[in-house]
Amino acid sequence: MSRLVPGLALALLIASSPTFAQDGVIVGRRFVGATRQFGADLGPVPDDLTWPLIGGGRFAVRETADRRDILDRRTGATVALPANSVVIALDPVRPRVFVLQYSHAPVLTAVVAVFDAATGAVTPLAAVDPTGLRDIARYAVDADTLFVVTSRAATEARTIAVVDATTGVSRGPDVVIHSSGWDVTPDGADLFTATWADAPEALRGPVRIDVATGQIIAMSPAAAPLDFQPNVRWHPELEALVADDSRAFDRQLRPLGAIGRSGFCMPVLQVSSHTRRIYVKTGGGSTTYARFPEWLTAIDPSTGRWTSVNLDVTLGLGGSGCSSGLTVLSAPGAPRNLRAGVTGHDVALQWESIGAASHFVLDVGLAPGRTDASVFLAPTRTRPSPTCRQAPTTCTCAAATSSAADGRLKRFRSSSRSSSQHALGA
Repeated sequence: MSRLVPGLALALLIASSPTFAQDGVIVGRRFVGATRQFGADLGPVPDDLTWPLIGGGRFAVRETADRRDILDRRTGATVALPANSVVIALDPVRPRVFVLQYSHAPVLTAVVAVFDAATGAVTPLAAVDPTGLRDIARYAVDADTLFVVTSRAATEARTIAVVDATTGVSRGPDVVIHSSGWDVTPDGADLFTATWADAPEALRGPVRIDVATGQIIAMSPAAAPLDFQPNVRWHPELEALVADDSRAFDRQLRPLGAIGRSGFCMPVLQVSSHTRRIYVKTGGGSTTYARFPEWLTAIDPSTGRWTSVNLDVTLGLGGSGCSSGLTVLSAPGAPRNLRAGVTGHDVALQWESIGAASHFVLDVGLAPGRTDASVFLAPTRTRPSPTCRQAPTTCTCAAATSSAADGRLKRFRSSSRSSSQHALGA
């Protein structure tokens, strides 16, 4: 293996492949303006975009009473979901879903499995209690780790297993929580939940748990109680936790702010990975005498500026109910917290992926501004390069070398896992 000539610069450029150039905002089944003509009705949404998307947005997961399949939006091909199963979590970057699969012979049992739409393979990951469980899984995409509620006690305590999302191998001790509302960070290091359901209201707030130890490492102040059994969601684009879609906290669970609520419908909040704009839908519902209009608000977190529009006017909403959902489609955000380390002739790169990037391209040059090799980094651990030595968190590749005669890097490829951690041999 040749060595890089001392004194030459190694220029690195990491770029994610976008799927949407700008934000696409969907209310119900209608596109609405995201920037110019904000909130204006831009027409109906294609059917394939009304379903949950996986594999970098290329695949749509379709589950109805008469249709259960995964659609390849590029080719139109479909593959049926496994029989006797329910989708419980999605992989945003790979063409696969996590399902709860039931068996009735000889007794009722249930197992969580990963289904690969590209190969049709179903791999069991963890056995779970087949009764009374719902909303039981969270996927930490950067760590390729699945968190699964395997059992629930009469006291509302839930036992969560932490397993490798590809093999099912345990990644650490179980975590016990006391609420149905919970979420995990993409790196799988932290789990956010709320204090036990029967706690006094003054103590009912977000809790941060260190997954490695199962210990609580942060709690919100008592001045910020939440609803009974709150919805809790971590937004990596903002590095913030949002509870009940209305209150925001930083990673240490210090309050950042709140969104005013009106009407009888729960607020719905979405964040664009590409622009980091925050979109919030509030209002809706009615009393005997009047309807609460539904509003769409966009907030720029870098400036604090915001704009709102009355959706009852722009979309002609009305009636006593709430419109269905808010969806934001966008390109992946720029990778964050790029770090590099050198050991001998190996350069190890680590970064945080923001959004559903289906792959990355690493450009390597021997001088600033030059690109002497481009490396395709796909989020998969299948079919690794023969020269790629894989560890649980890094992929070490020794295929890139420089010629002693001309000092130019040869083009090479490498496979890697979605943890976005790679080491290049030189």
